[in-house]
Amino acid sequence: MKHRAAVIARLGLALSCALGLGSGAAQAGSAAQPGQTIGVPFGAPFPKGFYAVNLSSFGVRETSPLDSESNVNLPTLLWATPFSFLGAQVQFVFVAPIAASSVRGAPYNSGWGQPLLAGQLAWDLGDGVGVSYLLGGYLPWDTRFLTQSPSLSHRFAITYAANDWAITSNLLYGHILEPRSPNGVLYPDYLNLDLTLTKKFGKWQVGPVAFGSVDLKTDVVGYR
Repeated sequence: MKHRAAVIARLGLALSCALGLGSGAAQAGSAAQPGQTIGVPFGAPFPKGFYAVNLSSFGVRETSPLDSESNVNLPTLLWATPFSFLGAQVQFVFVAPIAASSVRGAPYNSGWGQPLLAGQLAWDLGDGVGVSYLLGGYLPWDTRFLTQSPSLSHRFAITYAANDWAITSNLLYGHILEPRSPNGVLYPDYLNLDLTLTKKFGKWQVGPVAFGSVDLKTDVVGYR
């Protein structure tokens, strides 16, 4: 399973970038960009070692009379350690997002987003099935790009990687520690769900991906 996970990870990254071009912009204000984990088997333990990868996506939101466009890159360092805890492989993740956006035809601006520091436990259940739990924190970051308030990120993933299939469901729950930023912006807790279903054909791996995102209820009257 670990060998399959390595292959799926490499191919899944390319798949995520390619299919992400056709996705619509999400409406929720998630600290984790909706759809950012599609194509990667995060439920399965990675082969032990260090990984340096980048996830990139481009989205367009229809904001009459002109569209708003954004590109988000997620340079990521992952260490799949030789250590175990409760029968799970211990993994550490660091992400430093870089965002570029053009609002309603204005010139593009770019900047750093909130860094994510996280630890993950990944269990190999056998027969190609793996599950994982990730706990991390988005650090406070004085930027005009993406979310600014610190938050906790809980991620629950399950992956099936066998018989040339790669199926992953990753549920992300974000808990905002400072719901109202210094400039008055309100950031609610959120749920993201990233889904991947691909099959390998020779050197190619193709299939549908999908994602959804929703803001959770706040105590602010009138907020949707």
